[in-house]
Amino acid sequence: MLTIVFDLDGTLVDTAPDLIGTLNVIFTQHGLPAVPLENARPLIGGGARAMIERALAREGRTCSPADVDALYAPFVTHYAAHIADCSRSYPHVESALDRLAGEGHRLAVCTNKLEWLSRRLLETLEFAGRFAAKGRFESRMASVPVKVITHPQPGLFGAAAAFAEEHRR
Repeated sequence: MLTIVFDLDGTLVDTAPDLIGTLNVIFTQHGLPAVPLENARPLIGGGARAMIERALAREGRTCSPADVDALYAPFVTHYAAHIADCSRSYPHVESALDRLAGEGHRLAVCTNKLEWLSRRLLETLEFAGRFAAKGRFESRMASVPVKVITHPQPGLFGAAAAFAEEHRR
């Protein structure tokens, strides 16, 4: 039996429409131009704060960390409320996960998305029960202990697999 670790955004689930939709809502509220979905997909990766910074840089804007914070907080709030309006698993993901689980493999998710948002997305899409370990590996929770690992770093998925192995169901 193997422990198989998946990234979440862009691997299991196409979250780009909701991430970019949220970015555009927040930008519009702050008088900034919206970014078309097809131009914004490359901005995704490394977390929401990095996406915001990349989108601002694309517009030729430089911002202080405080300016980014002013966009980040409402981004998280809006995204949490619209986390799966358009986000869907990629074709055949569910059947592949079912097959792997049916073969006895333990499945885990490792992501740079905030842990509580990761859990909300997985629960909303009814994926949460499929994984032995999920989250950003950033905090300790009562129901699932989680160790501190930052994504992406070399060895991250191995560490997530070891964590899932330690916390078998």
